[in-house]
Amino acid sequence: MISRYARPEMASIWEAQTRFKIWFEIEAHAADALAELGVIPKEAAKAVWAKARDVTFDVARIDEIERETKHDVIAFLTHLADAGRNVRPWSSRATPRTGGSRIRSWR
Repeated sequence: MISRYARPEMASIWEAQTRFKIWFEIEAHAADALAELGVIPKEAAKAVWAKARDVTFDVARIDEIERETKHDVIAFLTHLADAGRNVRPWSSRATPRTGGSRIRSWR
């Protein structure tokens, strides 16, 4: 987006922080669905939403991970795990470091 042609509100839609916040909210909605199905505890879904309120992402770190993994979503999820946010504590995800799936159980 060319900044001189956009209002700040419109330009902010295209910022990386906004994109990652939306991705985070998608994870939270997925948690709600998994909780309704009984796959994860309902407390886990509530915890995800609680963490989503004021989250700030390290865009430079996510970009760095993406250059390594060549996958934007894996970079995003890896950043969340590395940052200790424990956003998806019940899930499995592939990581380049392990070469496979790493399971995290709800604590």
